[in-house]
Amino acid sequence: MAKKKKDTTEHIFDEDLIFAVKEAWSNNLYYYPKIVKGLSPKVKIAVKKDGVERVGSGIYEQDDILYEKIRELYLDEYKKNKTK
Repeated sequence: MAKKKKDTTEHIFDEDLIFAVKEAWSNNLYYYPKIVKGLSPKVKIAVKKDGVERVGSGIYEQDDILYEKIRELYLDEYKKNKTK
């Protein structure tokens, strides 16, 4: 039996995610897909903090798995800062 694909739209009203993204953006922290020459349409995840960009080593299809990973990064950062 085929595995049910997770619906990322279920996160649209996730209050924790909304607060996490808002907090990150207000602190000049952004996670986003970055096209890497020679990999398109595959991407890597980039993070920009205070204008400095770093690109991860993982390679992703532009699908739900990518956006779930970005969601997790925002939530992890939010939880880490919330406990400080």
